[in-house]
Amino acid sequence: MPHFVVKRLLRGIATVWFVLTAVFLASRAAGDPITFLLPDNATPAQRVELRQRLGLDRSIVEQYALYLRGVLTGDFGDSFRERRPVTQAFMERLPATLKLAAASLALAVALGVGAGILASLNRNGPLDRLIMSLTFIGQALPNFVLGIAMILVFSLLLRWLPSGGYGDWRSFIMPVITLGTSSASSIARLTRSGMLDVLKQDYVRTARAKGLVGAVIVLRHALRNAALPVVTLLGMQAGVLIAGSVIVETVFAWPGIGRLIVTAVTFGDFPVLQFAIVIVSASVVLANSLTDALYTVLDPRVRVA
Repeated sequence: MPHFVVKRLLRGIATVWFVLTAVFLASRAAGDPITFLLPDNATPAQRVELRQRLGLDRSIVEQYALYLRGVLTGDFGDSFRERRPVTQAFMERLPATLKLAAASLALAVALGVGAGILASLNRNGPLDRLIMSLTFIGQALPNFVLGIAMILVFSLLLRWLPSGGYGDWRSFIMPVITLGTSSASSIARLTRSGMLDVLKQDYVRTARAKGLVGAVIVLRHALRNAALPVVTLLGMQAGVLIAGSVIVETVFAWPGIGRLIVTAVTFGDFPVLQFAIVIVSASVVLANSLTDALYTVLDPRVRVA
């Protein structure tokens, strides 16, 4: 086990470093942020002074070395646009994004697993066909289309929910549904597939022969063995939810890190963009590592191996 943990840790560090380097080079090739930070009538002297103050007059190699040194010491620089540490800007917005992502994941798991079980128990029946049709639509429908449609119906037409912002529980409903729909659809389809395979196994037939009730067979025996592919999917959904939050937060004017990333891309705010990528990649690596650890709980064969 210690060898496995060290191996996963080293692989995660290498992944984050590779992503960080790629984003650093791509952001420098995307354009000059000075054009966004200064007005069109700025003098050449003002442009040179700002470039020197931000360290953009140095070579790419020097900028990269300075940035890596800052990362290793916990200094991710200051935002070009907000003129304050990027960590401070992120910490202000992170709670809103975490609440949105956690609520969306909880909704996706509850709906996805429940719908997948119902579909598998009614294989090829009307309920199965209905659930699979809805999951197909949920996977195919882009987040921004679903979000805008919900705003038109529930905010503008019916006036039941606020169209955006971060307030009481009502402001969570549409963003959470919009962000969790695609994940719930994927989980439902994978749960159904896994349950159909497990329900054919001999130990399930043996449990039925012993007189166990259907709920015990499904929840205690079948679902636990069908959960491994779903757990794998949940590890990947961490990146999907964070990436999807960029779009959802923009549509619903949600004050999270997604909107901060959009602003950073628009204004060429390199430090904010680079720190965002570090956070996203580290979150995905951590989620995948936790997924591997959860395998040992669900399947003793993995723990023994």
